[in-house]
Amino acid sequence: MHLMKLVNLLRALYVCASVCILALLGACANMAQGPTGGLRDSLPPVYKTSNPLPNSLNFKGDKVEIEFDEYVQLKDGFEKIVVSPPTKSPFVAKAVGKKVVVEFRDTLMANTTYTVDFSNSIVDNNESNPFNEYFFSFSTGDVLDSLSMSGYLLNAKDLSPAAGVFVGAYKQHDDSVFVTKAFDRIAKTDENGRFTLRNLEPVPYRVFALNDVNSNYYFDQPGESVAFLDSVFTPKMIEKVRFDTIYKDSVTIDTIKSVRSVKYLPDSIILQLFEEEIVRQSFKKAVLTSETTVELYFENYEKQVPEINPVNFVSDNWAVVEPSFTTDTIKIWLRDSNVVKLDTLRFELVYQKTDSASNFVEARDTVQLIQNRKKAKRRDDKKQTFLTCSSSKSVEVYNLPRIEWSAPVDFVQDSVVKVEVQKDTLWEKVDFRLVADSAVNARSYLLEAEWEVGASYRLHIDSASVTDIYGNCNDKTELRFRIKNKEEYSTLKFKVQGVADSAFVELLNAKEQVKRVEKLRNGEVFFINVHPGEYYARLVVDSDNDGLWTTGKYIENRKPEQVYYFSKTLKLRANWDVEEDWDVKEKNVLNQRPSGLDAKKKKGKR
Repeated sequence: MHLMKLVNLLRALYVCASVCILALLGACANMAQGPTGGLRDSLPPVYKTSNPLPNSLNFKGDKVEIEFDEYVQLKDGFEKIVVSPPTKSPFVAKAVGKKVVVEFRDTLMANTTYTVDFSNSIVDNNESNPFNEYFFSFSTGDVLDSLSMSGYLLNAKDLSPAAGVFVGAYKQHDDSVFVTKAFDRIAKTDENGRFTLRNLEPVPYRVFALNDVNSNYYFDQPGESVAFLDSVFTPKMIEKVRFDTIYKDSVTIDTIKSVRSVKYLPDSIILQLFEEEIVRQSFKKAVLTSETTVELYFENYEKQVPEINPVNFVSDNWAVVEPSFTTDTIKIWLRDSNVVKLDTLRFELVYQKTDSASNFVEARDTVQLIQNRKKAKRRDDKKQTFLTCSSSKSVEVYNLPRIEWSAPVDFVQDSVVKVEVQKDTLWEKVDFRLVADSAVNARSYLLEAEWEVGASYRLHIDSASVTDIYGNCNDKTELRFRIKNKEEYSTLKFKVQGVADSAFVELLNAKEQVKRVEKLRNGEVFFINVHPGEYYARLVVDSDNDGLWTTGKYIENRKPEQVYYFSKTLKLRANWDVEEDWDVKEKNVLNQRPSGLDAKKKKGKR
């Protein structure tokens, strides 16, 4: 018995030892594994050599080859690489192993300095580390022009950076050169709107920007955004000396070194990009949206409501026409039952459209619509259709209460419509007028009365007191609404300096939508009854006094109306009065746009 116990004990010890040995062997095996990747490559490619060499003279070839210390590729090369001066035929840029090759399809101009600006398009194969702000220069003559000038391109309406847009310069200064001849030198703006025109001569240049639609490097197409300045710029170079002190220890000076650097001027040109107003007005389409409604769609329609004439039917009172606020959409309510029953509806539109020269001309179009009876829902004659209405439950202090019916109204019996105001626990009758608001909406009615701020109201409409154009009546209806309190709003005041009174201020939300507009009067702008929230402010110098931001026009030498931003975010709270001093020229327009707007815009793009 004792012997068996001893044998079992020895077996157990053997198993334990075996497990331990296997574990040690496994650990050793893991230690002996190969490399697991090492540190991430964070270094950009390094230039080794090129053919020709940088800044070479008397170049006669048709391509440039640049070699790096590792394998490379081109990222967005087509969009980012710019050859200056521009070539008539597109160049070809490609990455081959450790080389970048640029091939020219045109014969290069004689005695000309060329720049190939790669921006950050050259990246390594492993981690796409960019070789930033790299450019390569050479000359086909005996001289290499080496000056440069730089600046920023902003969108004129909102002062945001205009990225990926050509900026060009001419040695000629007459106005016609921009609409007839390709740029002498070009560059492209980066994501911050920054541009650098390189390898310039020491002569005066006029500078322009062009969002080039047809790639001919001059302004000749409607819809091309442009920027121009009347002044000319002569590039120059200044040498700067900086002194660096080298210490032996914390107190003893070893040597004082002078460090020389070069600065190219001008380096802060500001251009503002705009698109000229192009008048395009036309009829787009007609859609039969139901058995009784037709919608007409127009492009940029701002003229009067078009004339609508029946073609395949005769009726004097066949429809109610309801234009949208901008008249680019028009709803037609068919009220004649005989017209509704037609399988094919034809009518003529007489309206104003623009021709190829943006001139207004009279147009006549015949519209034909076919009623699809198979897909149309069958009307249950036994089921009564009621006319309905709706209203906002909360009414702004500066607005009148509004009700909107589900169809155009033909008859209203005012005597059975009642409005009451709540006084403690009781309801008191209110004298009012029900007024059709046909200027906005054929189905909309306004309630005119002496409304009390903060008070609650109810509207009673007895059944069968309102009839629409189809003979449908309303059911018994009660609507409740409340006039807001002034304490629920904020008040904002600006004291403005640096601009004449011919200006207005727009209050913007975070999406840059205009929420309120007020005119500048005697150097002050007041916004009363503003909803609490976060806002931004933009001032427009209203040169033509039309209450709108007006774009520029190159042929008239007219720049867009200047805008300025209040650089801070405005946080308005209920029952608060906020007053701000605003010198519109205290900051350069480059630094005026609030950072909060751009942060929200970038966040929204992700």
